[in-house]
Amino acid sequence: GKSAILTALIVGLGGKATMTNRGVSLKDFVKTGESTADVTVKLRNRGADAYKKDLYGDYITVEQRISNDGSRSYKLKNKS
Repeated sequence: GKSAILTALIVGLGGKATMTNRGVSLKDFVKTGESTADVTVKLRNRGADAYKKDLYGDYITVEQRISNDGSRSYKLKNKS
């Protein structure tokens, strides 16, 4: 449980697969028979240290799409 969550956070926030000790390449995280895997991380964005609060609001959402060829793309989503 805890290791899987940490792995998802590392990969979802752009870390290398080797940092997780669970894979050598990002393609190792794509289920066999599937073409992509999606990871979404929702970050709380409140308080005095909030990042561009007027643009992002209370949460910043990071969406990663990992392809079975090992490439990735991401989106940063704001409040709308």
